[in-house]
Amino acid sequence: MNQTTADEVLAQILDSGVVTAAQVGALQKCVDADWVVDKQEAETLLRANHALGENDEDCPEWGDFFIASITKLLVRDMETPGEIDPQEGDWLGNALELHGVNNSSQQRLLREIKETTSKIEGKAKDFID
Repeated sequence: MNQTTADEVLAQILDSGVVTAAQVGALQKCVDADWVVDKQEAETLLRANHALGENDEDCPEWGDFFIASITKLLVRDMETPGEIDPQEGDWLGNALELHGVNNSSQQRLLREIKETTSKIEGKAKDFID
């Protein structure tokens, strides 16, 4: 798995609907290499989480990685740290409309966003109460 790219790992998860700790470790190495999670990668993570459905609970490492990656993009960004601006909120809301699954990992993500942001704008407000 050391030579596997993030896209290959995510394709495996999407195809199987199952994730392992080794796959999460490989994804984490990719993120650690450049510290950047862009919207395309985040949308792929949301698609993978959707494919996992309730299987997300079979790999606790997945939920932690998924939440950290999405919040890194939206909450810990340089433009609006600690806030979700209208564009970010619309992006997240649209992505959740397409790839939302309401599993444990997604619920934890929404709680994390609510607890760590001072302002949430855009469509994301529809998902975060």
